[in-house]
Amino acid sequence: GGEVKYYPLHRAEKQWQRPAFFRVGLFGNVLDAGGTVGNLFGGSAYLGVGYEIPVWKVGINPEIAVRGGVLENSSYFFTFTPSIGIHFYIR
Repeated sequence: GGEVKYYPLHRAEKQWQRPAFFRVGLFGNVLDAGGTVGNLFGGSAYLGVGYEIPVWKVGINPEIAVRGGVLENSSYFFTFTPSIGIHFYIR
């Protein structure tokens, strides 16, 4: 799958508003359920919101996201995912 990160306020007047971002993604999934079910195939979507804190050439990114998907046999899943990402920039 793939995802896109978007900074909607990148031209905001206030510096503290600029690093806010949204992340969306679409993915293909395979769940190895084992037993008689075997592998379940399906797809999922991801939606996250976060804030990038620049520290020298590193961006620290706290983010809160949800992911939901549908698999074969009418199976589905929904997760809540808090995370912290680190981005390295070469300038």
